[in-house]
Amino acid sequence: MLHKIIETGSWDKIPNPVYRVKVSSRGLVGHDLDEFLKVGSDIFLPYINEIEVGKGEIPIHLIAVGSHEFYGPNRKGDAFSEEMCRKCHKSFEKYAGVYYEHMKSDPKKSFGKVKKSAYNDSMHRIELLITLNATKEAADRNNGIVAPDFILDQLEKTGTLSFSMGCYPDYDVCGNCLNKSYYFSHYCDETNCVNPYTGRKGFGCKRGLGKVASDGVVQYVDNYNPVFVDISYVHVPADRIAYGGVADYLAKAASATAPVKEVFEQRQFHSNPVQEALFKATSLLAVFDRQFLSGSIPQNVLEKSAGFSSKVRPRINTRFWRPYPDYSTLLQLAKYADDGVVLTPEEFSHLFNTRSENVPQQIRAASQGIFCKLAYPDVVRSPEGRAAMQLLSIPESAQSTSTTWSLKPEVFSKAASVAIIRGANTPLFRYDMKKTAGIWHNSAATEVAKYYAMYKAAALVRMMGKNWFNNEVIPQLVVEHYVVPVDS
Repeated sequence: MLHKIIETGSWDKIPNPVYRVKVSSRGLVGHDLDEFLKVGSDIFLPYINEIEVGKGEIPIHLIAVGSHEFYGPNRKGDAFSEEMCRKCHKSFEKYAGVYYEHMKSDPKKSFGKVKKSAYNDSMHRIELLITLNATKEAADRNNGIVAPDFILDQLEKTGTLSFSMGCYPDYDVCGNCLNKSYYFSHYCDETNCVNPYTGRKGFGCKRGLGKVASDGVVQYVDNYNPVFVDISYVHVPADRIAYGGVADYLAKAASATAPVKEVFEQRQFHSNPVQEALFKATSLLAVFDRQFLSGSIPQNVLEKSAGFSSKVRPRINTRFWRPYPDYSTLLQLAKYADDGVVLTPEEFSHLFNTRSENVPQQIRAASQGIFCKLAYPDVVRSPEGRAAMQLLSIPESAQSTSTTWSLKPEVFSKAASVAIIRGANTPLFRYDMKKTAGIWHNSAATEVAKYYAMYKAAALVRMMGKNWFNNEVIPQLVVEHYVVPVDS
């Protein structure tokens, strides 16, 4: 089954994915109505008075999807025809809730709902009216939870939020070779992406989606019968996401009992800089985790992961370290992180009372997709989050670990090259795309994997403060969960 994450602001020809509609005391009339019709769908007009916005709900208007015929594919190479947009937009109303980072497995964790979807025939796009639960009363009424404080705080301060959406198409079809795929593993590649009528060769959808050829043609897929299952707030967007603004024309309906400003004043957001940094790091790692979990690992990331080979990376003997998170162990981990070194799953497993030889492999399997599950604000209060906070409390040491290997970009790139010279096989690593993260549910390996993931997030926070750090480090912290060294 194909599961896709669609950034709703990733169509270049939709210049204003967000518009905050102004409403006078007389309602949506006159100039306010004219301004709304420039950006919103006139289909909404007959329903303005019917859409119920309860006490404690904050309404938001956003542009979701542009049709392929008028806007082309989005930056990721996904296209939705006008026929599919018109046919399938109602699935937003039927199935989609509002979640954090697409964590939609439990509908009771939704903090908002889609009140109305519409296909704007004149503008050729899908538009949505959604509401967020800003109070417990609203959450109880909608069988969900209250929107996190930091989301409401951002909405209060900026008037916008970043969103993306998840959908399940029945299948997709390559725009060049017309290959029909029900799974990502069925995608064409550069060797067989040939147009059956013109003979034109494409990049292939496996690694080329979104690329533009010299003749100006974009590599894309057409998605058929998509079912839209969630609208999610995305803390760290991977692309330009659609931003939804507070829909004042609906907020007015709720203002008699619970003005939006009053809703915000009922909540206080006290930001802890260290907690916020840890949460942001976890969210950054979750962006790549979600991408790799779908089977899309960039070739340059995969090639550089050769630097993890035992031919170049000295193993750290942690068998006699104190259990995690003992203070003496945290001191060692902090020193290594400041030098750009993180433990492997095998090394980290020694810090727990794990006797099975298979536990490191189980931890690696359970770590696939783990950041997506942990990228929520309250993770800093979980046991694994508190342990990570302790690691961040360790001051920087004047002593170095004297390590010859690290994730410092120059050192790591050199290590990858040396691994190849020393005879590491090609492919250097094989990666398992079986999505095994759920196999070890409630097992010791899953618990250790949670601690391991949050340890890595804390290590990333420490690394970000170094002058040698750049963004190349982030995907390597994640790809290690998906690759297994092949050194023979």
